[in-house]
Amino acid sequence: MGSWEEIERFRTLVIELGLPQQDYALFGVKCPICGKTDRINKLEGPEDLEACPEDYRRLWTLFSSQDALVVCKFCHQILSFDKEKKSVASLVE
Repeated sequence: MGSWEEIERFRTLVIELGLPQQDYALFGVKCPICGKTDRINKLEGPEDLEACPEDYRRLWTLFSSQDALVVCKFCHQILSFDKEKKSVASLVE
């Protein structure tokens, strides 16, 4: 797991790149940070982006593991999404 600084850098990159590019909310999935249930969107992986910065690729690899990465478009927190449990968790333990 990465440091808080790396999580903030990843979050900043997501905002700067205007991600996610697709606006498909995962309804019924609740953000553990702000409590919103209609603002969780799947982040695109580096392979899905035309011009992917190397920093984004590195941070994606660091945080993605086997879970998908999602972002809450309300509080802009990047979260891991467990498809089996249909739940999200903060990248910070």
